[in-house]
Amino acid sequence: MAEVVMSAGSPISGRAPKRDALYLRIRNDLAHRIDRGEYAAGTALPSENELAQIYGTTRLTIRSALDGLIEQGALRVIQGKGAFVCGKTSDQAGAGGVLAGFRESMRRRGHEGSVRLLAKSKRLAGDYYAQFFDIKPDDYLYSIRRLNCIDGVPTSIENTLIPLPTFPTIESVDIAAFSLYETYGILGHPVPRRIRNSASPCSTPTTPACCASMRKAPPSFLNA
Repeated sequence: MAEVVMSAGSPISGRAPKRDALYLRIRNDLAHRIDRGEYAAGTALPSENELAQIYGTTRLTIRSALDGLIEQGALRVIQGKGAFVCGKTSDQAGAGGVLAGFRESMRRRGHEGSVRLLAKSKRLAGDYYAQFFDIKPDDYLYSIRRLNCIDGVPTSIENTLIPLPTFPTIESVDIAAFSLYETYGILGHPVPRRIRNSASPCSTPTTPACCASMRKAPPSFLNA
Protein backbone atom coordinates (compact mmCIF):
# COMPACT_ATOMS: atom_id res chain seq x y z
CA MET A 1 0.00 0.00 0.00
CA ALA A 2 1.33 3.45 -0.89
CA GLU A 3 2.12 5.83 1.92
CA VAL A 4 0.29 9.13 1.41
CA VAL A 5 2.28 11.91 3.03
CA MET A 6 0.19 14.70 4.53
CA SER A 7 1.19 18.14 3.29
CA ALA A 8 -0.26 20.17 6.16
CA GLY A 9 1.85 22.49 8.30
CA SER A 10 3.18 21.96 11.77
CA PRO A 11 0.85 21.57 14.76
CA ILE A 12 -0.25 24.79 16.43
CA SER A 13 -0.49 25.03 20.23
CA GLY A 14 -0.03 21.28 20.55
CA ARG A 15 -3.11 20.49 18.51
CA ALA A 16 -2.95 17.99 15.66
CA PRO A 17 -2.97 19.66 12.23
CA LYS A 18 -6.12 19.38 10.17
CA ARG A 19 -5.76 16.62 7.60
CA ASP A 20 -6.69 17.19 3.98
CA ALA A 21 -9.38 14.99 2.52
CA LEU A 22 -8.04 11.60 1.41
CA TYR A 23 -8.64 12.28 -2.29
CA LEU A 24 -6.56 15.49 -2.02
CA ARG A 25 -3.70 13.67 -0.33
CA ILE A 26 -3.79 11.00 -3.03
CA ARG A 27 -3.90 13.70 -5.73
CA ASN A 28 -0.86 15.41 -4.22
CA ASP A 29 0.97 12.11 -3.91
CA LEU A 30 0.29 11.25 -7.57
CA ALA A 31 1.42 14.74 -8.61
CA HIS A 32 4.68 14.26 -6.72
CA ARG A 33 5.21 10.86 -8.34
CA ILE A 34 4.58 12.36 -11.78
CA ASP A 35 6.99 15.25 -11.09
CA ARG A 36 9.65 12.77 -9.89
CA GLY A 37 9.22 10.71 -13.04
CA GLU A 38 7.86 7.61 -11.35
CA TYR A 39 4.94 7.91 -13.75
CA ALA A 40 6.63 9.12 -16.92
CA ALA A 41 5.04 11.46 -19.44
CA GLY A 42 3.34 9.59 -22.27
CA THR A 43 2.67 6.47 -20.21
CA ALA A 44 -0.50 5.16 -18.57
CA LEU A 45 -1.21 5.30 -14.87
CA PRO A 46 -2.30 2.11 -13.13
CA SER A 47 -6.03 1.51 -13.53
CA GLU A 48 -8.51 2.97 -11.04
CA ASN A 49 -8.93 -0.49 -9.49
CA GLU A 50 -5.16 -0.86 -9.13
CA LEU A 51 -4.80 2.61 -7.63
CA ALA A 52 -7.63 1.87 -5.21
CA GLN A 53 -5.72 -1.21 -4.03
CA ILE A 54 -2.43 0.70 -3.82
CA TYR A 55 -3.96 3.45 -1.67
CA GLY A 56 -6.39 1.23 0.22
CA THR A 57 -9.51 3.15 -0.79
CA THR A 58 -12.40 3.11 -3.28
CA ARG A 59 -12.54 3.80 -7.02
CA LEU A 60 -14.75 6.82 -6.29
CA THR A 61 -12.03 8.39 -4.14
CA ILE A 62 -9.42 7.64 -6.80
CA ARG A 63 -11.61 9.20 -9.48
CA SER A 64 -11.95 12.36 -7.38
CA ALA A 65 -8.17 12.45 -6.99
CA LEU A 66 -7.61 12.08 -10.73
CA ASP A 67 -10.19 14.72 -11.68
CA GLY A 68 -8.03 17.57 -10.39
CA LEU A 69 -4.97 16.33 -12.29
CA ILE A 70 -7.06 16.04 -15.44
CA GLU A 71 -8.27 19.64 -15.00
CA GLN A 72 -4.66 20.78 -14.56
CA GLY A 73 -3.72 19.07 -17.82
CA ALA A 74 -1.31 16.67 -16.12
CA LEU A 75 -3.46 13.67 -17.08
CA ARG A 76 -5.63 12.73 -20.02
CA VAL A 77 -8.30 10.02 -20.03
CA ILE A 78 -8.63 7.92 -23.17
CA GLN A 79 -11.88 5.95 -23.45
CA GLY A 80 -11.18 2.28 -22.93
CA LYS A 81 -7.45 2.82 -22.30
CA GLY A 82 -7.22 4.70 -18.99
CA ALA A 83 -5.44 7.81 -17.70
CA PHE A 84 -2.21 8.93 -19.37
CA VAL A 85 0.46 11.27 -18.04
CA CYS A 86 0.82 14.45 -20.13
CA GLY A 87 3.83 15.78 -18.24
CA LYS A 88 4.94 17.24 -14.95
CA THR A 89 2.24 19.16 -13.12
CA SER A 90 4.53 22.22 -13.04
CA ASP A 91 4.76 22.20 -16.86
CA GLN A 92 1.05 22.53 -17.58
CA ALA A 93 0.59 26.26 -17.04
CA GLY A 94 1.50 27.62 -20.45
CA ALA A 95 1.01 25.48 -23.52
CA GLY A 96 -0.59 28.20 -25.63
CA GLY A 97 2.30 28.42 -28.07
CA VAL A 98 2.42 24.69 -28.71
CA LEU A 99 0.70 23.23 -31.73
CA ALA A 100 -2.57 21.37 -31.43
CA GLY A 101 -2.73 17.91 -32.93
CA PHE A 102 -5.23 16.65 -35.48
CA ARG A 103 -7.87 15.63 -32.93
CA GLU A 104 -7.72 18.90 -31.02
CA SER A 105 -7.74 20.91 -34.24
CA MET A 106 -10.90 19.13 -35.38
CA ARG A 107 -12.54 19.61 -31.98
CA ARG A 108 -11.97 23.37 -32.21
CA ARG A 109 -13.71 23.34 -35.58
CA GLY A 110 -16.72 21.50 -34.22
CA HIS A 111 -15.83 18.06 -35.58
CA GLU A 112 -14.74 14.80 -34.03
CA GLY A 113 -11.27 13.82 -35.15
CA SER A 114 -9.89 10.35 -34.61
CA VAL A 115 -6.57 8.75 -35.40
CA ARG A 116 -5.96 5.05 -35.92
CA LEU A 117 -2.44 3.65 -35.79
CA LEU A 118 -1.94 1.39 -38.81
CA ALA A 119 1.74 0.47 -38.50
CA LYS A 120 5.00 1.43 -36.83
CA SER A 121 8.51 0.24 -37.55
CA LYS A 122 12.17 1.23 -37.73
CA ARG A 123 14.20 1.80 -40.88
CA LEU A 124 17.67 3.03 -41.74
CA ALA A 125 17.90 6.69 -42.66
CA GLY A 126 19.99 6.21 -45.79
CA ASP A 127 21.81 9.06 -47.52
CA TYR A 128 18.76 11.19 -48.37
CA TYR A 129 17.11 11.27 -44.95
CA ALA A 130 20.49 11.42 -43.20
CA GLN A 131 21.14 14.71 -44.97
CA PHE A 132 17.62 15.94 -44.32
CA PHE A 133 17.71 15.20 -40.58
CA ASP A 134 21.45 15.86 -40.15
CA ILE A 135 22.10 12.33 -38.87
CA LYS A 136 24.19 9.39 -40.09
CA PRO A 137 22.98 7.12 -42.93
CA ASP A 138 23.09 4.10 -40.60
CA ASP A 139 21.02 5.85 -37.91
CA TYR A 140 17.44 4.68 -37.55
CA LEU A 141 14.17 6.44 -38.27
CA TYR A 142 10.93 5.62 -36.50
CA SER A 143 8.23 5.19 -39.12
CA ILE A 144 4.56 5.70 -38.19
CA ARG A 145 1.57 5.17 -40.49
CA ARG A 146 -1.78 6.51 -39.26
CA LEU A 147 -5.31 6.93 -40.58
CA ASN A 148 -7.01 10.27 -39.84
CA CYS A 149 -10.81 10.42 -39.70
CA ILE A 150 -13.23 13.32 -39.35
CA ASP A 151 -16.65 12.47 -37.86
CA GLY A 152 -15.92 8.81 -38.50
CA VAL A 153 -15.07 9.31 -42.19
CA PRO A 154 -11.49 8.44 -43.30
CA THR A 155 -9.85 11.55 -44.76
CA SER A 156 -6.11 10.90 -45.03
CA ILE A 157 -3.29 8.48 -44.38
CA GLU A 158 -0.30 10.03 -42.67
CA ASN A 159 3.19 8.59 -42.93
CA THR A 160 5.70 10.12 -40.52
CA LEU A 161 9.44 9.58 -40.18
CA ILE A 162 11.10 10.59 -36.91
CA PRO A 163 14.89 10.46 -36.30
CA LEU A 164 15.63 8.20 -33.36
CA PRO A 165 18.89 10.02 -32.47
CA THR A 166 16.71 13.04 -31.65
CA PHE A 167 13.92 11.01 -29.99
CA PRO A 168 15.58 7.87 -28.57
CA THR A 169 12.70 7.18 -26.14
CA ILE A 170 9.77 7.83 -28.47
CA GLU A 171 8.66 4.21 -28.20
CA SER A 172 7.90 4.79 -24.52
CA VAL A 173 5.07 7.21 -25.45
CA ASP A 174 1.68 5.81 -26.43
CA ILE A 175 1.18 7.59 -29.75
CA ALA A 176 -2.38 6.31 -29.88
CA ALA A 177 -3.14 8.55 -26.89
CA PHE A 178 -1.11 11.62 -27.86
CA SER A 179 -0.70 13.60 -31.04
CA LEU A 180 2.78 13.69 -32.55
CA TYR A 181 3.11 17.37 -31.62
CA GLU A 182 2.29 16.47 -28.02
CA THR A 183 4.75 13.59 -28.20
CA TYR A 184 7.52 15.92 -29.38
CA GLY A 185 6.75 18.22 -26.45
CA ILE A 186 6.67 15.35 -23.96
CA LEU A 187 10.12 14.30 -25.15
CA GLY A 188 11.51 17.81 -24.73
CA HIS A 189 11.24 19.19 -28.27
CA PRO A 190 8.00 21.20 -28.58
CA VAL A 191 7.23 22.53 -32.06
CA PRO A 192 6.42 26.27 -31.86
CA ARG A 193 3.19 27.36 -33.55
CA ARG A 194 5.07 29.77 -35.81
CA ILE A 195 6.96 26.86 -37.39
CA ARG A 196 3.74 25.21 -38.53
CA ASN A 197 2.24 28.51 -39.66
CA SER A 198 5.31 29.30 -41.76
CA ALA A 199 5.12 25.94 -43.52
CA SER A 200 2.86 25.03 -46.38
CA PRO A 201 3.52 21.32 -46.77
CA CYS A 202 1.86 19.41 -49.57
CA SER A 203 1.58 15.66 -49.35
CA THR A 204 1.36 13.09 -52.08
CA PRO A 205 1.91 9.33 -51.74
CA THR A 206 5.49 9.73 -52.99
CA THR A 207 6.52 13.32 -52.27
CA PRO A 208 7.76 14.33 -48.78
CA ALA A 209 5.99 17.26 -47.16
CA CYS A 210 8.68 19.54 -45.78
CA CYS A 211 10.08 23.05 -45.82
CA ALA A 212 13.32 24.75 -44.84
CA SER A 213 11.93 26.33 -41.66
CA MET A 214 10.75 22.97 -40.36
CA ARG A 215 14.08 21.42 -41.24
CA LYS A 216 15.95 23.91 -39.08
CA ALA A 217 13.63 23.68 -36.09
CA PRO A 218 13.82 21.07 -33.35
CA PRO A 219 12.47 18.53 -33.59
CA SER A 220 13.21 17.38 -37.10
CA PHE A 221 10.31 15.39 -38.42
CA LEU A 222 8.90 14.52 -41.79
CA ASN A 223 5.53 13.53 -43.13
CA ALA A 224 6.16 11.33 -46.12
